Amino acid sequence: MKKLTTLALLVFLAASLNAQNIRSKNGERVLPQAEDWSIGIDANPFFSYMKGLIGQGNNATAPSTNFLLNNQMITGKYFLESDLALRASLRIGTRSGNNMNKVSDRAATGTTTYPTVPPMRQNEWQQRGTTFGLALGVEKRRGNTRLQGYYGGEVGFISMSSKDEFTYGNALSTSSTNPVVINTNDDAFAGANNITSDTYGNDARILDRNNGSTFGFGVRGFIGAEYFVLPKISIAGEFGWGIGYEKTSNGSTTMESIDSSLPATGTQTLDAGENSSFVLDTDNNNSLFGPAGSIRINLHF
Repeated sequence: MKKLTTLALLVFLAASLNAQNIRSKNGERVLPQAEDWSIGIDANPFFSYMKGLIGQGNNATAPSTNFLLNNQMITGKYFLESDLALRASLRIGTRSGNNMNKVSDRAATGTTTYPTVPPMRQNEWQQRGTTFGLALGVEKRRGNTRLQGYYGGEVGFISMSSKDEFTYGNALSTSSTNPVVINTNDDAFAGANNITSDTYGNDARILDRNNGSTFGFGVRGFIGAEYFVLPKISIAGEFGWGIGYEKTSNGSTTMESIDSSLPATGTQTLDAGENSSFVLDTDNNNSLFGPAGSIRINLHF
């Protein structure tokens, strides 16, 4: 019995050593080793390129390096052992932008003649936003060939907020001699949706729009498979199951308008309320984690 146990142990060690030492014809290690790093990218552009080469000839579009998910989280792994890895997904972002439009001065009196430039005013749209996402997990691997299976768990959360501020060069006025009303063309910014209606049905333009703060949290288990097509380069995919909670709050919109029946100018602030969701399900391309249910290329180094 002791001899059989010793023999079985030797066979297992030999198989493990052989798996870890799989090499290409040039002597390069194929599988990841302890202290290796890995990053993942979306495989779909490469599959589309190959499809184009086969079926469309010169119409094939060269592939690009894309994030695995639309949430733009960078995903990677660190191997503690050849069969054990820590994995993480991270996104840290801030955005700030100013758009300015020159519009006619609607309060100006008199007329201009060629080539005098008519009086102009400036409208401005300021955009601000922050995003932070983090997921951490542990991955256990198994398999003695180029085909590796893996499983594990991870926890993640994400936080987002954004705000729009608008200033208008033409101040609203109910003057009986030279009124200045909202101009739905001049005051509008393309893509901003800053022209709306107040609660009385009057045309209104937004001064401040707080899109609220979103916080999400989740725990997830996953299982997947990975095939090493070249040394340290693999194609993989995974599926998962877990729970997640997401809440958006503190949103509001401040707008200004003119009630022509009075007449009078005024502002209103409308609260957006709170939105929340809870999910307990299998996942695919969720917002909390890295590449769930996606086909990806992993690069090890």
